[in-house]
Amino acid sequence: MKTMKKVMLSILILTGVTSAATAQRALTLDSCRQMALRHNHEVLIAQQDHAAAASLEKAAKTQMLPDISANGAFTYMNKLLRYDISTPELNLPVGSIAPDGSWTITPGDTDNTWVDLGNGTFAPLDAEGVPFDPTVNPEKLIISDWAYIPAIDTTLEIGQHHNFLGGVNITQPVYMGGKIRELVKVAGYTEAIAESGVAKAQADVVYHVDEAYYRVLQVQQKVVLATEAVSLLENIVEDVTNYKEEGLITQNEVMQAQVKLNEANLNLIKAQNGLKLSQMALNQAIGIELSQELILTDTLDNQIFRISDGNYAGQAMVHRPELHSLEQAMNIAESQVKIARSRYLPNVGVTASYLFVTPNIYDSFGEDFGSDWNVMVACNIPIFHWNDRKHTLDASKNESVAAQLRYDQACEMITLQVEQARQHCVESAETVVLSEKNLLQAKENLKIHRDNLEEGMCTVNDVLQAEVMWHKAYDQLIEARAQNRMNYSYLENVSGISLK
Repeated sequence: MKTMKKVMLSILILTGVTSAATAQRALTLDSCRQMALRHNHEVLIAQQDHAAAASLEKAAKTQMLPDISANGAFTYMNKLLRYDISTPELNLPVGSIAPDGSWTITPGDTDNTWVDLGNGTFAPLDAEGVPFDPTVNPEKLIISDWAYIPAIDTTLEIGQHHNFLGGVNITQPVYMGGKIRELVKVAGYTEAIAESGVAKAQADVVYHVDEAYYRVLQVQQKVVLATEAVSLLENIVEDVTNYKEEGLITQNEVMQAQVKLNEANLNLIKAQNGLKLSQMALNQAIGIELSQELILTDTLDNQIFRISDGNYAGQAMVHRPELHSLEQAMNIAESQVKIARSRYLPNVGVTASYLFVTPNIYDSFGEDFGSDWNVMVACNIPIFHWNDRKHTLDASKNESVAAQLRYDQACEMITLQVEQARQHCVESAETVVLSEKNLLQAKENLKIHRDNLEEGMCTVNDVLQAEVMWHKAYDQLIEARAQNRMNYSYLENVSGISLK
């Protein structure tokens, strides 16, 4: 009766059938996964990185569109621009208008005497009566009339103290050697890498939650085992005590059984503490209070997880986020080669502007606003820069080859990783089968030894040794079942299908 009470108490503790636990909802493995994915900081950080990369991709695409900007400026000028345009007193000769419209001096405009030199050529005479060429010696001409211009003392001021300048500019790249297109592609590849980072973080969280979940189930079973071991040893102690009173065994053998019972009670305490710690680890992973009790719907039952004949390595090549990231890294390296090659090509752009300015430079620097527009087409053609572009292009090509090699290496390592995980799954499934057989044999062996002890055909030490073998076989079965599930979860993780 005493043994039955302890077993029932253990069952109540493990199943959570208490007044506090019944108010809680049961948690399945899938619900724990979903809670962890919503709570895990690494996943949240990866999601923010992905959102940032997506925004940067959108920003990169805008580089292909016109850039429209408005500019404005105000300047206060303390001193204005001044120009001295004063003129002295002047006496200017009065001439005539030639048939071609030019100004000239005719014989009628002078007081000189003009003589015919022959052949229709006339020349003026100087004061000594000697003919001269007026184009060579114009100072000898005696002008009949003079125009008098008085002196002018004037200063010209340009501008004003308050100056405003504003305008609207539109710049459109026409041809940049393809670098803008490749930069947009690089932004897209970077966004894809960030998306793979989210998938990688989620897959890791799922695997770690699986580990924590199965660890709780494993320790729960070990608490059950420790409880059964205590009950079994209590029965053995009770039996050997009766045998000792009947004189069938010695006190020393009774003490051996009591020592084993004490060890079993200590193991039960350790198992219960381990259960609390494992539950805390799971609570932390799924984002709930560490002290909150859990009710897990799953158990480490007789089900054995066996792998199918599917191509796990092939699935890993398709679904592993690390390979997706390396593929995008190869694409980025190839775009970098094209960007380096574009430095050999010309760049063409168009700029259009509309300008507002005061003082009005288009109307005598008046105080009103003046405006104008202009359009400019600019072209830059690279010619020579000491092979800088060639060296940069070579470096980009080397990086592209290195990216391909990193991808190939990762494929080989992932294939090996998947095959190792697959072999561990096969091994753990067989281990469960053998452990179940071993437990049945150990249980039967213990029963036989207890019966033999009752008949006086074996010693107490033989029974205790049989109990140790039973305990060890039971513990190995619990370990094997938990490891079988963990290995299968790990195979799903390395195959990239844990989220599928």
